Amino acid sequence: MSGDAVTIEQPAHSVRMLKITDSAIPAAAPSVSMDAPEHAKVHENVKLAAAADPNGVPALRYLWDFGDGTAGQGRQVVHCYTKSGTYYVHLTVDGVDGVAAEKRTPISVNGVEQIGPPTRYEEGTN
Repeated sequence: MSGDAVTIEQPAHSVRMLKITDSAIPAAAPSVSMDAPEHAKVHENVKLAAAADPNGVPALRYLWDFGDGTAGQGRQVVHCYTKSGTYYVHLTVDGVDGVAAEKRTPISVNGVEQIGPPTRYEEGTN
């Protein structure tokens, strides 16, 4: 380093990653919202989604704990509960600053999704 410049020497066709940190700005977690239903039925596909504020700290990874001993990854996930009960979904979002955001919400699961008998394909119908 020399003043406001950084000089790096390395072999051709190689890559070096640098992380430049402004220590005057404190590390922060991403600002995250979670979309999850309050109720679901047994054997129903439950859609869960999360979003980080685009004007805040960027999110790197979304980790879901569905509260029934299973987990998933991704900004959007689908999960199916196999027993009735109240489950606490826990979302952890890792941020670029190394600080994680966490959200938690209950989902009440009861009843059984009704699955009708299979229908036969009939030509000329959609």
